[in-house]
Amino acid sequence: MPSNGYGTTLSWNSQEVAEVVTINGVGASCAPYETTNLSSTSNFATYKPGKKEAAELKLGVRFDPDDANGQKAIWDDLIAGTTRTALVTFVHANFDISTALTYSLADAMVTNFEVDEINNEESVDAEISIKGSGVPTLTVTDA
Repeated sequence: MPSNGYGTTLSWNSQEVAEVVTINGVGASCAPYETTNLSSTSNFATYKPGKKEAAELKLGVRFDPDDANGQKAIWDDLIAGTTRTALVTFVHANFDISTALTYSLADAMVTNFEVDEINNEESVDAEISIKGSGVPTLTVTDA
């Protein structure tokens, strides 16, 4: 049964980040390399898996300057060039069974922190991008 995103959290350096409204980029990719050669007989290209890479997390947040251990810490780490662990945790409740899915990026770095349009009608939103280095992990546990 599909689940909505309610209950999903993002932690940066073991601290939950406040006011996260969207998360994109949970995943990884593989760049295949071609192995087709002159002795290939199928007339189809053949490939092997090549370099793998963690996707870049793209976060939408309602800007909260009082979130000292979350949004402010992410800003400070961008400026300082500090890497941390980023964790996205999804909680899925299906009848009486609850499970959590955790996506982890070790040695993650902030690659972008940009405040969107500021006006007197709406909340101030920001976009944050986080790039992991190395192997991401995906873990399922009982919540």
